[in-house]
Amino acid sequence: MLRSISALLFFAAGFTSLTAEIVFQKPTLRRILVVDFVNQKHDAATNFLIQSIPNAFMKPLEKTHAFEILDPQKGRTVVEALEIAADELYDIETAVRLGKAANAEIVIIGNFIVMQNRIQIQAQAIDVASGRVRVSDSEVATADSRIFESINALTERMSEKIRADVVPVAVPVPKPQAVRSRRDYGTMVGLTLVAPGAGHLYANEWRGGIYASVAAISAVGFLFGHFFYTSNYNAYQSAVADFDTFYNKAQDWKKVRGYSSYVFLATYIIALVDILITGPNLKKAFVSPFARQNTERWQIIVAGPSPQPDLKEHGHEQSAALRLLRYF
Repeated sequence: MLRSISALLFFAAGFTSLTAEIVFQKPTLRRILVVDFVNQKHDAATNFLIQSIPNAFMKPLEKTHAFEILDPQKGRTVVEALEIAADELYDIETAVRLGKAANAEIVIIGNFIVMQNRIQIQAQAIDVASGRVRVSDSEVATADSRIFESINALTERMSEKIRADVVPVAVPVPKPQAVRSRRDYGTMVGLTLVAPGAGHLYANEWRGGIYASVAAISAVGFLFGHFFYTSNYNAYQSAVADFDTFYNKAQDWKKVRGYSSYVFLATYIIALVDILITGPNLKKAFVSPFARQNTERWQIIVAGPSPQPDLKEHGHEQSAALRLLRYF
């Protein structure tokens, strides 16, 4: 019985191939945070630039495809949590503290100052790990509607400089990964239809042993119950004198047969539902050395015994049927 099951699992697995797909790993993106700019003269008319300038960095940074851009609101939340004053944001040490708290690798800080009808904007990109200024730039804008053109020009230049300085241009190396094909999933379902737990054993899942054990015990109980029920029922019919004894025995074994069939059916359904739901996520199965050895021996029996030395020279003679019986 065990050899038959092992051979069945082996041949079923042989008809299923594992297709390999190439899964390309995304290159690691540098996490970057842009904090609010500092209004040096606290000019109320230009307070809108405190958040407008950081927001203007979002699109240029995104176009580089080199950064994971953190939400500026996250930076503001961290500033509040660390109780950092607005005037302290244009400071390297403060930028490093913010970067570590926000889990950022690069922090962009800046300030602006109003000088008559002009606004001077300065920006710096701070490397959190080293505490160094990696990129800096400035722009002088007119205090009119053209100020946004100047801001966009500054953010475009800064974004490209940061990309070139911090993230070297490199082609990511694809990493091949094995992905289970649908045929593997179909095999697990097919084996479960043949025997509860077989699909899980094929996928090397411990639940398969439980399903298979319960199914085997219930199947044996069903067979014994059916056998004794049938024999006792026949005896009951032929021996009217012992009616009560044989009838009670027949009913008892009928119950055993019925309960065993219920357990087998429940185990069959649970194992099938389990493999249908979890099958695609199960890891690749392997064929154990025990199963492989038994499969090879099974193949030898099917193909015929291997050439044996002539035993007649030693006074012994064995038939092929005798050798087959001795194998089992």
